[in-house]
Amino acid sequence: MVEEILTTSKQNIFVRLFMGACSYNTYYPRVTIIITTYNRAHLLENAINGALIQNYQNLEIIIADNASSDNTSGIVAKYLSRGNIKYIRHDRNIGSLANHNSALRDYASGEWVIFVSDDDYLDTDTFVTDAIDLIKDYGFEKVAFLQTGFYTLYPDGEKVLGVPRIEKDIDYFKCGQYFLDYFNIRHFSFTTTIFNRDLALKFNIFNDDHYGTDVELMLLMSLYNDVILVKKPYGVYRIHDGQLYGSSEQENLFKMFSTYESVYLHALKLGFDGAAVKKWLNDAQVYHYTCIADNIIYRHNRHYELFLSEAIHNVSLYYSIIQRHKVQIHKQARLRLFLLHHQLKLRHTLHIIYKSLERSFAKMLRGNR
Repeated sequence: MVEEILTTSKQNIFVRLFMGACSYNTYYPRVTIIITTYNRAHLLENAINGALIQNYQNLEIIIADNASSDNTSGIVAKYLSRGNIKYIRHDRNIGSLANHNSALRDYASGEWVIFVSDDDYLDTDTFVTDAIDLIKDYGFEKVAFLQTGFYTLYPDGEKVLGVPRIEKDIDYFKCGQYFLDYFNIRHFSFTTTIFNRDLALKFNIFNDDHYGTDVELMLLMSLYNDVILVKKPYGVYRIHDGQLYGSSEQENLFKMFSTYESVYLHALKLGFDGAAVKKWLNDAQVYHYTCIADNIIYRHNRHYELFLSEAIHNVSLYYSIIQRHKVQIHKQARLRLFLLHHQLKLRHTLHIIYKSLERSFAKMLRGNR
């Protein structure tokens, strides 16, 4: 059973009726911001406030709570009087992907949708307005999604700007072009992506058979419609312990390559040039495994590893997999990983020697008493 709390103000009803009666040139479609959450009450308010500051009038906000056991419901209760917030709380944990799927299919009423995780947030009040204005200029019926720059917020408070590798501040990719150029663009931010809901629902992505669902969904959508990329940042992606890319679950990262294999097969079925698509998959392999190497190096440099042996295990596992599959990664990442591996092994050896000497010294002291 799902508990649904919905409050709607007269003002929002008037806005929807008024806009529905307007001509196409002045029509602004309903937009839904979906905030998915589970036991992150301490972070959730940033995500909610980022949605509430949006100056777009025809806006719906859904908070999809995956049976949180902390004070999430208490945090949400403070905002329900705002009128455009719908709170969905599942009475059991149905899994992250099912929570996304339920919110998108069963509760969102917007023609355009934005997913915001409870640990991320929009930090600019004009994101929705600016995005819809751009999409309208190119044609609502032509665009699959719009994606912008973003900031990555690290645990030490450092913010790093991430933008797509495009020549202009705003770039437009015709159907299929974004897919083919994806590994040249080298940018992805689901938090600052607004996408067409009807097109997204054509793909059964949010289930346990898929890894990297957000990337897979956008790539699949780009095979059918056009894409707009914007350099300006509109949101914040937070890095912290417990995330897939910030955890020791390296095995799951390797499974995410299936994301690219799925899109590759889909592109072939649609009739994309076989040689171009094969090159795309090869580029995907290099990009994916290089990202994993960078992740291992990043975690070590920021002292995320709790145990030295765990760090060595992650690097060794990575080496065994790329050698088994004969995968090439970028030379710089390969050199950095090689140096890290030997540095970790040396530190581990010195640690063992130190502990052995420590035990011997302690035993000697006990014998002299």
